[in-house]
Amino acid sequence: MFFVLSVNSRGEVEMWEAVLTFAFMIVLLLVSYGTDKLNTYLKEVSEDELEEQKNRQIIEGKKI
Repeated sequence: MFFVLSVNSRGEVEMWEAVLTFAFMIVLLLVSYGTDKLNTYLKEVSEDELEEQKNRQIIEGKKI
């Protein structure tokens, strides 16, 4: 944004710059959404694995 406003068009926003900025905003939102969903999924998977490990330890403790 700084380059576009200070070097390229000197204080004016041209149509292609506005469209490009808007497109990158959409890309940023999609990447943020995907990252949030991935982190939520990984947290659920790690919690499930932790629960399985606890269950294994309980079962192995009872067998011994």
